Amino acid sequence: MKRIILCFAVIAAIVLSVTVAAVPVYGAGDYTLENESFVLDFDEESCGFTVTSKKNGLVWYSSPVDASGSKEDEMRSLIVVDYTDTDTFEPYSLDSYSECVLMGDYSVKKADNCLTVTLKFDSIDMTVPLKISLAEDGFRFSLLTEEIEIKEENVCIRYISVLPYFEAAAPETDGYLFIPDGSGALISFAEIPGSTKNYSAEVYGTDYAYENQNTMKFENITMPVFGAKLGDKAYLAIIEDGAAECSLEAYANNQRTKYANAYARLLVGKTVDFNISINSTTVFEKLPIKNSNVTVFYNLLSGDNADYTGMALCYRDYLEAEGGFTAKKDSDTAVYLDVYAGTVTKKSAFFFTYNGYTALTTVDELAGMIEKLQKNGTKDIKIRYLNSNKSEAFSKITSKIKFVGGLKGDISDLDALNKIDGVTVYPAISNLCTYTNENYIFSKASKGVEDLAEITVRKSLKLNAFGDVSGESAYFLKPRLVSANLEKIFSQLKKKNVSGIAFSDVGNRLYTDYSGNGCKKEKFKNSLTEIFENASKNTKLCFEDPNIYAAKYASDIVGAPVSSSGYDIFDTDVPFWQIVMSRFNTYSGELLNGVYTKKSLLKAIETNTNPRFVAMERYNDVPASSDLTKFYSASLDAQTEAISELYTALCELNAKTEGSVIAGHSCVAKQVFCTEYENGTAVYVNYSEKDFTLADGATVPGGDYTVKAVDNR
Repeated sequence: MKRIILCFAVIAAIVLSVTVAAVPVYGAGDYTLENESFVLDFDEESCGFTVTSKKNGLVWYSSPVDASGSKEDEMRSLIVVDYTDTDTFEPYSLDSYSECVLMGDYSVKKADNCLTVTLKFDSIDMTVPLKISLAEDGFRFSLLTEEIEIKEENVCIRYISVLPYFEAAAPETDGYLFIPDGSGALISFAEIPGSTKNYSAEVYGTDYAYENQNTMKFENITMPVFGAKLGDKAYLAIIEDGAAECSLEAYANNQRTKYANAYARLLVGKTVDFNISINSTTVFEKLPIKNSNVTVFYNLLSGDNADYTGMALCYRDYLEAEGGFTAKKDSDTAVYLDVYAGTVTKKSAFFFTYNGYTALTTVDELAGMIEKLQKNGTKDIKIRYLNSNKSEAFSKITSKIKFVGGLKGDISDLDALNKIDGVTVYPAISNLCTYTNENYIFSKASKGVEDLAEITVRKSLKLNAFGDVSGESAYFLKPRLVSANLEKIFSQLKKKNVSGIAFSDVGNRLYTDYSGNGCKKEKFKNSLTEIFENASKNTKLCFEDPNIYAAKYASDIVGAPVSSSGYDIFDTDVPFWQIVMSRFNTYSGELLNGVYTKKSLLKAIETNTNPRFVAMERYNDVPASSDLTKFYSASLDAQTEAISELYTALCELNAKTEGSVIAGHSCVAKQVFCTEYENGTAVYVNYSEKDFTLADGATVPGGDYTVKAVDNR
């Protein structure tokens, strides 16, 4: 390991660090970028920069202007590199300010109104190029990962943090950090208990190839964004490239430093502990770095747009202008039903046990459900017909569409139900990525993904109340096989003239495969996206809680997040997801079986989220050993009243908003929220037990809501 630094270089660094001004002063010079909206001034001596708005003179800083303390050099850095010495297993962290800038080991070039900054980390013989450019609405900061050069062999680069202290905020700052966890969450600028952990989560969810499964349910990051409100200015950062291989990191005030900050961190080299009997070792991902480039687009906001609503509207406009999203055509209220066709359970005959199928809702019975709902006044119904596909029901790798015989119907019979006015029925496949029962053990292993230790990745299908693993283990199917089977399924649907299909896992699950040439999450994402794009041209797609790359092609979304994961440092949840997606998709939220309350109604009203229930025609026939027993009271008759109340309330709201999309959201008082629509309607929801009086004297009853025109508030 090259760790030799001459004494005079250390002394020079100390002197230089003392002479650097505490407050960076950036003026026009050789490294200034300018367009019609902004001026970006880059200081060659410190490698810090500012972006100034020509419209209002507001300034955004690459690092805190009064950075001080033990992490001062880190706070002044454009990137931070974390690595492990593979000889000693010792972790190290290198910040670009002390390692590169103070040592003079960097260069800056300007060309085509872009800046290229090349950082040289001598201690590990690593060169990292960065690119900075201005845009109409802000600036782009790129980590050119594919051009990184590293010659030191005994190094595993773990993480590279990208612009980690951009607009880091002191506790007295008026504002908050925005994190897209679930529906969205805010971290207020204020001191919190020191024992509270910071926020860290992978974009698009956990990489199942190397992370242990957790018994707790956490909300995913389905949108690659984060931001901050800072007084009368704000920013929304969009990870445009390489998002699938990044995590979002956020610190509240006085956790790591006195500042609150959020940033994208590239996940580079993975490790896995490999145990053989009583011996163990750590396996490191080998060089060269295989990650994609990372580009973060910082949208700089001010005035009325400097809050989480402005961030959401900014991202919504970005998706439409840059992401190819199109506005939805249908704004009608709908009831979403997850109808279970049947379940597989252990059965016995003549002293033998076998996997048998119990039909719970045949195709004809499904038609009867639809008729019953429509007679009860529910005109628009969207159904996922689950556990109907034979290979999936019996836990095999799914590449064919064929119903279980006991359902007395075929996929074409479902499509006939779609001809009923207001009805959409999706044959559903929940488990394309996992399987348990594919021939013999060697076949299972050969088709499953491998971790760094060349061990086939498995997960437990069941966990008991104490968290102990029990039951079968599922294998994760190799990404290339998932893509191949998806294409086979869409080909069959086209031949059968089936209009739509629903998926549960391929829209929200990504993982890495280390076997063969390997496949990182970003590559897997790109493969799925291409398939979805082609299929959506003639097939309606329904996804469950999809990541944004899949949501683009969704006709319907089920299981949309209505809250965050509830981390300790979160101050409040916000419907960022709903503000963004209300323009593009019709969506439903969490399952309401057995948990429907007046609060569920209020949440649906606040977020304009359609109701979703589970139903089975013969719920009483569910075997005691089936997982379906977890759905409380899943007969349709038991839910008629709740369905009717929610559907009626949302239809009335939709009539008053004229089907327009959400234009704003705010917290009026504790437990009182206002959702505004583009046609001028405002909906006030009061979760507290006490009545709340608005500024105009109108009352929002406790545990209820009020719909008003904006001009009359």
